[in-house]
Amino acid sequence: MKRPDRELIPEKLVAAVNFLYQPEWTNFPATGTTEHDVTLGLAGAMMAQVLPGVLIGGEARYLRKYEGFGLDMFAGHALFVGPTIYMQLSERSRLTAAWSFQVAGRSTAMPGSLDLVSFERHQARLIYGINF
Repeated sequence: MKRPDRELIPEKLVAAVNFLYQPEWTNFPATGTTEHDVTLGLAGAMMAQVLPGVLIGGEARYLRKYEGFGLDMFAGHALFVGPTIYMQLSERSRLTAAWSFQVAGRSTAMPGSLDLVSFERHQARLIYGINF
């Protein structure tokens, strides 16, 4: 399996780039309507190994929200930055944790320097992975 990261300095410094496509739909049984949204994004991270199997670094993610699966109408965008940590728990398992906060953005529905309509001010992720 090809990994989405690259060792810049073997066993010391890693960089990663990821693309995101996240469709969402919400059904409203009371009205019989359905809403479709899509979030597109680009994320970049750089991490340094501080102990064997433990990497600490930072991540930046740019996200764009659209109404409709076909990217029908632009709803807003946001830029998030924050720290991240990766821990290799065993040969086949890993844990990744990240916290990021919105530093820039804009909603089409509301004026302001952040998009707090489509996105949260803070985002946290905890991912446990197993290779098999």
